[in-house]
This record gives sequence, C-alpha cells and structure tokens, in this order.
Amino acid sequence: MDDQNKHFISRLPAAAICDAIGVGITITDTALSVLYQNKAHKSIFGNHTGEHCYSAYAKRNDKCENCPLTKAFKGGGIHTAEWTISHGTEQLYFDITASPLTADSGEVIAGVELFRNITQRRQMEAKLRENEEHFRAVFEGSLVGIVFVDSEGVLLQTNPSFQIMLGYPQDELPRGFIQIMHPDDANDIIELFHDVANGKLNNFKIEKRYLRKDGSIMWGNISVTAIKDREGKFKYTIAMIEDVSERKRIEDKLKSAAVTDELTGLFNRRGFFTLAEQQLKMADRLKKKMSLLYLDLDNLKVINDELGHKIGDEALWDAAGIIKNSVRGSDIIARIGGDEFALLLTNLSAPDTEEAVIRHLHHN
Repeated sequence: MDDQNKHFISRLPAAAICDAIGVGITITDTALSVLYQNKAHKSIFGNHTGEHCYSAYAKRNDKCENCPLTKAFKGGGIHTAEWTISHGTEQLYFDITASPLTADSGEVIAGVELFRNITQRRQMEAKLRENEEHFRAVFEGSLVGIVFVDSEGVLLQTNPSFQIMLGYPQDELPRGFIQIMHPDDANDIIELFHDVANGKLNNFKIEKRYLRKDGSIMWGNISVTAIKDREGKFKYTIAMIEDVSERKRIEDKLKSAAVTDELTGLFNRRGFFTLAEQQLKMADRLKKKMSLLYLDLDNLKVINDELGHKIGDEALWDAAGIIKNSVRGSDIIARIGGDEFALLLTNLSAPDTEEAVIRHLHHN
C-alpha cells in the first residue's frame, strides 16, 4: 500500500462506525486491490485485504464484466449492479453501489462499494411469482366459474369455466353482473353485492338464475366473499359459481312427484333414492367421487314421550336446518325415516371434504 493510500485510510471514519453499519462496505484501489472491509463484508466474503477483488470475491483471473467499480473509476459518478454468489448451500443476492473516492487534488485514488443483501427480497419475489402461477393455474383450470366483481357489480375478470357456462367468448361477455342475471333475481343479487362492499356482509351464498347467451336459463349456486386491503378497506369480491341447472331440473321434477318430507322440507326416502340414482349415473359418467353419510338422531323417542310430539317435530326441524347449513348447496339431504337422515356429498374435489362436513355438523 503506497503512502497516499495509507494517508487516505488514516482519514477514514472510525472502524467502529463502519462496523456498526449492517451493509457490507469495501474500499478498493484503482488497481482493484482490496484496501478495507468492514465487519459485515468480512462476515460474508472473508478477510481479503491486499488481494484483487475479482479473485477474492468472484474467483476470477481478471476483472468482472460490467463491474460497477470499474465504471466509477472510468466515468465517475455512482454505478449500481446486482450480483449473485454461492454461500455454503444457498444463493445470496446483493445490490452493489459503487462510487469513486478522490484525493484533495481531485485524483481518483480508490473506490467504495456498498453491498446490500437483497436475498430475502429476491426469495419473496420468487414466492410471489410462484403463488401467482398457482393462482393462475387454479383460476384458468377450475371447473367452477370464478368471477371478480367490483362494488357496482361490474365484472373485472372471469375464468374460462364461467364463460363456457354462459356460452360467451371472453370478448363478448357483458360487463355488468346485472346483464347476465335473470330479471327477477337481479335486484336481490346486486343488493347483496352492495352489502358486501359496504361491510354489512363479509360473504354470502345463494342460488340464482343466470341468462346464457342463447337466452336459456342457468341456475347457479354462487358463493361471494369480500377481498380487502391491508387496512381492511373493500377492494372487490370474488364469486364462485357452480352450475346446478341439472340438479334444479331434477328437483322440480321430484317436487311435482310429491317426494319431499312435509315436516322438514327435505327429500323423503323416495325422493332421495330417485335423485341419488341420477347423481350416481352422472358421477360415473364424469368420473367424480361421491360420499354417503347416515345420521341417526339420539333420544328423539325420549323427547316425544316426555315433552310431546310437537317438541319432537321442532327438534327434527332444527336438526334439518343444522344439516343444511353444514353442507354445500350441491349436496343432497333427505329425511329417510322418523329420526334418520341421509347425506349424499356430490362432486368431491378435495380428499377431506367428507371430514370437513362432519366437523361442520359437530360444530353446528
């Protein structure tokens, strides 16, 4: 190290100040020899004072391409670059800022580089990209219609399944939710969207009619949830729509055949087996999984004997309500005996759907 550089180093701020800075700091002369490293820099790269920076840090025999320090020596000013190194078993990412250091005469005698570790930021960016790719795959590949809707009922984005349900190419789909709703249902659904946007509701689930491009009616089971920002302010809603037109058609046919239980409003034994037969055929054709649950209420006879049949009927009615609130709109529920209920869980897409329904039943 020549006298001029020794003089320069002697004028540096106290080493303790540099070491207290979490950013890696290194000073290199114009021949690219390392003059100084602070503690943070040494902890990552080791002590390489007196060595050429390119051989010490990059394991090269010559200066690095696009070196920000070399650019600072040639043109002056501040130059930046991003750099990646292998450190043990992981990759580290750094944002490097380089600037020249001059003597009193104005001559460039060295350069300082700041190494900011941006590994965590890069990992977060990669995770966000991965999450976005996963969401895009679900959004594009889902068999359920997915729609993003603003507070005024404007369709912000729709997935292919929703477009197919209504028979519209993406560029022909109406912009307003109200334009694809049956006129008799439109006001109700828009009011619910407003309630979600205003914070009166966080979500809702309802079955309503939609108008296909050809004018036919599609019954949809719609689940809507509010999406909010970090401050809790409403951004938009996400709606998931399942086409239940075939189920509705069969239900209407069953109702006309008097196959519902008068007390609970659920299907009776005959209705259940008729509808289940249709669903089983459909599941077999579409290669979908189904699950059958049987529920037997305890102590109904005791209630009837001690409190009377009116209270017993109320207990059955309450039980039916609990069951309906514990399953999806696409599932089939029936009272098949005095205190016996059957549930047919249709179109199972997740392996734990059955367990989730059972948990909801216990919770409710």
